[in-house]
Amino acid sequence: MVKINLLFSGLIPEERLEWISGLLKEFIKNTKSNNIIRKINLFLSGDALFSLIDKRVRDYWLSILKSIKIQIVIDYSELNILGYKIDMPNVRDSSKINVNDNTKIDKLDFWERLIEESMAEKFDSKFGFLQLEGPYMHRTSVYALRVLRAALKNNLKPEFYGYLDGVHIGHKGQQPSEFENIAEELLTIKNLANEKGHDFLMLACSRCGTARGYIKSQFKKDLINSDDVISSYNLCNLNKIIDQFENKHLIYSSNSALIINNELKNQENSLISEHYNAPPIMIFLTHSPYGLEWTFGGLSFAMACANHGIPTQIIFIEDGSYSIVGNHNIKDEYKIFNVHDIIEATSDMDNLHYYAYSPSLERRGLTISKKLESVNLINKNSLSDLFLYSNNGYFFHKR
Repeated sequence: MVKINLLFSGLIPEERLEWISGLLKEFIKNTKSNNIIRKINLFLSGDALFSLIDKRVRDYWLSILKSIKIQIVIDYSELNILGYKIDMPNVRDSSKINVNDNTKIDKLDFWERLIEESMAEKFDSKFGFLQLEGPYMHRTSVYALRVLRAALKNNLKPEFYGYLDGVHIGHKGQQPSEFENIAEELLTIKNLANEKGHDFLMLACSRCGTARGYIKSQFKKDLINSDDVISSYNLCNLNKIIDQFENKHLIYSSNSALIINNELKNQENSLISEHYNAPPIMIFLTHSPYGLEWTFGGLSFAMACANHGIPTQIIFIEDGSYSIVGNHNIKDEYKIFNVHDIIEATSDMDNLHYYAYSPSLERRGLTISKKLESVNLINKNSLSDLFLYSNNGYFFHKR
């Protein structure tokens, strides 16, 4: 069996639904022709729920539901906040949607269900969550806490990784008037974990932390607990976080996917064992290159993964297409990295491969810069292949 768990908690634009729809349909076609059993679980929380009620995009869901056997799990606690009911064909009751008797949406505890579907194939006793957004501006910080609690409830050792604005999660002295106190909840999870005999590893990127004022002088220790963060919240070199990604435990972020390939896991094949170390990772760069930190952050994260021997694929897609066009000219005084220079300098790195999604470029009337020869142009069929396979062809588990 090949299982895909997709988690979305942010707004899903039409373009994203379009390529996800194509990817899943191609996956179904390929697995059917190869007689592979598959299971797709789609978990929707937060702003992702709007895609089920917005007539501009829900046709994509209907198209997926009618052609693919897929289980959709909705975060009903979040849906109830909105006060909406899902308006789709063949609604039998408030907790289930059935389309052609193929698909159902179950009303269950959302985060525990995510853990339950993941636990069935767990590789060790840990569960990690990568947080990229800060608290209060982004409700994903609440979702991070809920899924870590759910992991702990299932006797998994929770681990938290803060990157980009996610480092703000551990700021000391948080006193929100109209929001759950994120830092206090982290400490509560730590205490609950300790009561179970587990550690609660909390790591945050020191580069991101230094940029945001948490580290005010040079430090030589592997881990540093700034005066501005809660206890046990450790700032560290990004490589210490990537160390955890070398392990085989489950790791999610607020918008992410997990693929488990039992077709390989169940084979006693020494060649597979020889090639399979850390789970490969695919990073979708969906933002423009310089207006936000997402692109540089994604490239930095990808390079760190590749340096650790993790097979890493970068996909420039949606507005990420702007990163690979034109001829970027960055002056020294701007103090920002030239994305084109980064791609060129890392094009011969082992374990790192660059791709551009041609429909995104075509939609914007763009072409890849001629000097970026290492960026491979792919269509929807090849995107599906990349999604399901590593560059060395072998994986049991992909992030």
